[in-house]
Amino acid sequence: MKRLLAMMMMICVTLSACLMAPPTRTPAFDAGELDQIAAQATQILINQATQTLTPTITPTASIQAGESDPTFRDDFNSTLRAGWTWKNENSKNWSLQTVPGSLQIKVDGGYVNLGNMPNLLLRPAPDEDFMIETSLLFDPKDNNQFAGLILYESNENFIQAGNSYCDPVNGCEGQGLYFDIYLDGNLTLPRVINKVELVSLSLRVTRQGNLFSFFTSPDGKVWYLVTRQEVAMKALQVGLVAGQNVEGNTPPAALFDYFEINKVE
Repeated sequence: MKRLLAMMMMICVTLSACLMAPPTRTPAFDAGELDQIAAQATQILINQATQTLTPTITPTASIQAGESDPTFRDDFNSTLRAGWTWKNENSKNWSLQTVPGSLQIKVDGGYVNLGNMPNLLLRPAPDEDFMIETSLLFDPKDNNQFAGLILYESNENFIQAGNSYCDPVNGCEGQGLYFDIYLDGNLTLPRVINKVELVSLSLRVTRQGNLFSFFTSPDGKVWYLVTRQEVAMKALQVGLVAGQNVEGNTPPAALFDYFEINKVE
């Protein structure tokens, strides 16, 4: 009987330890902690994530960062650089002061293809082949919330590449990197999705003729090719997008550390 009681106590201790073990998922980003982040640093540190990229994303050695001076760069220091245009601006939902050195856009409802995406930030795209890049801190939790880069011809024809959450039904994968191609106002299916639960990532899209390539990096140094797609679209403008909060919940915050345009040789 004593041995049986001892074994039962051991099982209970082991089970309790398992139940009390901390989760391994990356902690959720809480928009309410922005003041604390701002007090600790003026720049987003994109290399603090603890998880690694999914093995379905393979490393690439092409187009490394820092190879040439950018043709345009905005570090979001106190004011936006000249040349930006807001579509459907809501000045209450974007800020350069909440986290100094970063652009914060609160993710409201609306879609680009419906013409009601709030705070769509655009500037002219180069005529020649180019690359756009940003670093993003964003933790989407509700269906369709999206933040990232956009290559824009019109409300009907554009590409958005970034971090999103889509309920894991009908081909969606929950939180991950989504490369959404809209042509004639319709989302091209199947969607290009890579399930990655990092909330802090660098994003890059290159355009070479009609070939668009999406890269990501957890540290801004080693870049991974997510997808490469042929799209018959002329990117007239490029910029940043944050929206699709269709659930109507409290808008989460997307933080962009910089935006850069580079030539692609």
